[in-house]
This record gives sequence, C-alpha cells and structure tokens, in this order.
Amino acid sequence: MNSLFWLFGLISLAVATFALAPPYGQLKTVGAHITNSAGTPVQLRGLSLFTSHYIPDYWNATSVNQIKCGWNSNVIRAPLGISSTCCGGWVETRDREYKRMKTVIDAAIDNGIYVIVDWHAFSAQLDLAKGFFANISKTYGS
Repeated sequence: MNSLFWLFGLISLAVATFALAPPYGQLKTVGAHITNSAGTPVQLRGLSLFTSHYIPDYWNATSVNQIKCGWNSNVIRAPLGISSTCCGGWVETRDREYKRMKTVIDAAIDNGIYVIVDWHAFSAQLDLAKGFFANISKTYGS
C-alpha cells in the first residue's frame, strides 16, 4: 500500500511538471485570419482580466484555470495597468506588475491556453512599452 502511495505521488508530480500544449500550436496570421502553423483558420475564445493595478485579485493561477475549465476558454487577455494615481501601475510599481503578469503567463502556459499580453495605456509611453515587451519576449519567446 505504501508503494502505491509513492507511485501515485510520483505520477502526480510528473504530470504537474509538464505544461500542456496550446490547442493549435504556434499561431500566425494569414490575411485577416488567425491560423495554426499549417495555415488553417482557428477560433480563439476566452475572457479578459481587469487591468492589473485596479482589480488584481484575479491575477492568479486559480483564476486562469477556472477561465479555461469553467468557461472552456483557449485564450486569456492580461491587460497590464501602466499608471494610476490611486493604484500604482507599471510606472509606479514595476516589480509588482511584472510579477502579476508573469503569474498569469505561467498559469496560461501550465493550462495550455494562449495569453494576450496587453500594454493597456492611454498614452503610448513607447520607450516603456519597448522595454516591457523586450523583457517578456526574452523570458517567453522561442
């Protein structure tokens, strides 16, 4: 019985350490369509989180899993809050906001769904955006 317990634990650990593949593999655009790598049009369906600095309570792995499993989603949108006098944002609390974004991206990868990383700014702040996306690309690009 004890060996069955350990076997189950090892299998559970092995399954938990591998991320699921997204449903259509690498996406690309062909004309006006989002397609899989073979060029077949695909449909993404999912939900958006609220901006990271206003309502951060749902920027966690549990919420991402619920969006996938409870709503049958294959994509989640993560709008990064850039600046706010009341709640901070990328400009004021960069480390906090990066951690929130990383949490959602990692959870999306673990759940095998796509994530739309949204630089949610009302003014471009191009230099900040370039730095942010360079970091995200370096961390997650392949």
